[in-house]
Amino acid sequence: MRPMEEQTPLDRETEPSRDVGPQPESQPVVKQPCAVHGGALSEECYRCLVELSPAVIAVHDGSRFLFINGAGVRLLGAANADEIVGTPVLESIPPEHREAARARIEQMLCEGKPTPWVEQQLLRRDGSAVDVEMISTPIAREGRQALLVHVREITARKQIERAMQRQQRLLDAIFDNILAHVVYMDRDFNIVRVNATYAEGSGHSVEELIGRNHFVLFPNKENQRIFEEVRDTGKEYIARAKPFVYADQPERGTTYWDWWLRPITGPDGEVEGVVLSLVDVTAAERGRLEVERLNAELQEANATKDQFLAMLSHELRNPLAPILAGVLTLRQRMPDDERTQRTLQIIERNVKLQTRLVDDLLDLSRIARGKLQFHHAPVLLERVVNAAVEDQQGEARKAGLSMVVDITPGLTVIGDFGRLQQAVLNLLTNAIKFSQPGGRIHVTSYAHDAQRARVVVEDTGIGIDPAFLDHIFEMFSQGAAATGRQRTGMGIGLALVKSIIGQHNGRVWAESEGPGKGSRFTIELPIMPNPPEPEAGAEGETQRPSTDVAPE
Repeated sequence: MRPMEEQTPLDRETEPSRDVGPQPESQPVVKQPCAVHGGALSEECYRCLVELSPAVIAVHDGSRFLFINGAGVRLLGAANADEIVGTPVLESIPPEHREAARARIEQMLCEGKPTPWVEQQLLRRDGSAVDVEMISTPIAREGRQALLVHVREITARKQIERAMQRQQRLLDAIFDNILAHVVYMDRDFNIVRVNATYAEGSGHSVEELIGRNHFVLFPNKENQRIFEEVRDTGKEYIARAKPFVYADQPERGTTYWDWWLRPITGPDGEVEGVVLSLVDVTAAERGRLEVERLNAELQEANATKDQFLAMLSHELRNPLAPILAGVLTLRQRMPDDERTQRTLQIIERNVKLQTRLVDDLLDLSRIARGKLQFHHAPVLLERVVNAAVEDQQGEARKAGLSMVVDITPGLTVIGDFGRLQQAVLNLLTNAIKFSQPGGRIHVTSYAHDAQRARVVVEDTGIGIDPAFLDHIFEMFSQGAAATGRQRTGMGIGLALVKSIIGQHNGRVWAESEGPGKGSRFTIELPIMPNPPEPEAGAEGETQRPSTDVAPE
């Protein structure tokens, strides 16, 4: 190595700097080969090597450029070296970095020591910035200190770094703001990173958690076994509403978490750590468990109610048969006493009404307990309606009501004839009960479309408040009419209609324009496709529903 005092070819000014402006197609041409004299390269060879170097090489005295090679000219976007040599060095530095660059240059010139590689931005002639890294070495020039600078462009690398930094900031923002509790652990389950949500949920700060072993903080043998299995097999683990009790926070009780535990593998495919993502579902799970508990209590209460209704119905029904028997006996013994006969008719009618009410109550109780059996078979809907109408025509006449029947023949449904008759009968009974003398009941049955048949019972009675329509089929529901007259009764008949029709895959609903404007009840049932020919006389008689029940 030559002493620092000895000049290099770059220091000499025996010839002007050559034009080394942009040359996209070719590099400067060496016209003569480098000559070697006594084992040393010639001055011309040194100059060629510097000019042809792909790295930027420049010399400055701390104030102005003294030399710059072709790569430097191209980097700074100049036409030739003359545009740069002699210009202030700091003009090639962005304004915001000039003071730091000035201090660094002065320190190197003062101490005479080279600097390590430094990342910097340089300004091109058009004012655009280019990312570089440079290293400066103090040299002597004409007895004065100067700096030999090597520069490498790193624009592509910086673009990649900035893109990675943007990506990292985005990931950090997502990680730190996601509502899930997220923690990353190494192979030994030492905590490497956690988000604020996880730290807050655990009752510790982020600083307290970093570097700590997860199972020292939160000991749990079952969970540790799961973690080890995920690490050793490389298979993720997912769980819903997994219970956990904090050993150091027993006052929190049992908490519940949705888990997603995933292994993180390195380039060699080996598991380097695991990511645990948790969602606190404690409130939802406790709510679900409370709903289940309340449902169980409700089912138990319903079962108790059904048992009570069954027992009550039996107890109410038992005295009715002897009463009817007594009425028949008195009729036979006192056939000529008109007053007694009228009284006996009233007693008989009310006993039958009471019997029907108790029977309905018993049927509801049996349906609720799954004890009532239905005998489904093809049924002509017209026969069901006719049977119910024949049963109630006499009651309608006694109430001073006219009954109009309009039935479409030939509609077949699958069902229990007696139970369907019971449903229509209850609607007719209801219409008679809540209609004033002189009113009218209109009964129709027809095909609504190719799949559905309808039976409609419409009356001119006291009507229904529209606000009550959604509750009309509930047991023990009553509604008041505009006249002040209340729809008395316990709502058992309509509740039974809904249950029976539901057992036939049908539906029933009520309509009314309001109190005093009558009401309209509609039953809808699926039509049987391709029904068989009905047998002569089948279902021609009015039938009471089958009393077959499953064993109690």
